Amino acid sequence: MKKTIFFILVSLSFIFQSCSDTGNNPIVASNETQVDTLQGSCPFLTKDSKGNIVLSWIKKTDSIQSVFNYAISKDGGKTFENTIEIPGSENVHPHGENMPKIIFKPSGEIIAAWPCANPNPKNDYSDIVYYAQSFDN
Repeated sequence: MKKTIFFILVSLSFIFQSCSDTGNNPIVASNETQVDTLQGSCPFLTKDSKGNIVLSWIKKTDSIQSVFNYAISKDGGKTFENTIEIPGSENVHPHGENMPKIIFKPSGEIIAAWPCANPNPKNDYSDIVYYAQSFDN
């Protein structure tokens, strides 16, 4: 019984200690950065071959059409350069489980992959994966 009480007291002291702000580790809130004015979904962060932050997302261009985009930040995510649209990605199927991805290889090659809806009476959840590739950044 004494061990149980001791364990509970020690646990509570750790909990209260971890919740108190001693000022040694200040909490810094980040600022929001708007990259595009149109509605978007499925954001994904990665880095390019030079170590710059890259944000990719699906931009809704109208009520039924979407396109896969990315933008590069050369200042650690404070600002992003112009939005680049992935050619041929107008058939992208925005869905959180099938998030599109973009990969930057050290050779300067860029590979983008995204899902596209594939209506199939045998499987409601079937998609087709498309990709685009650039060999010169």
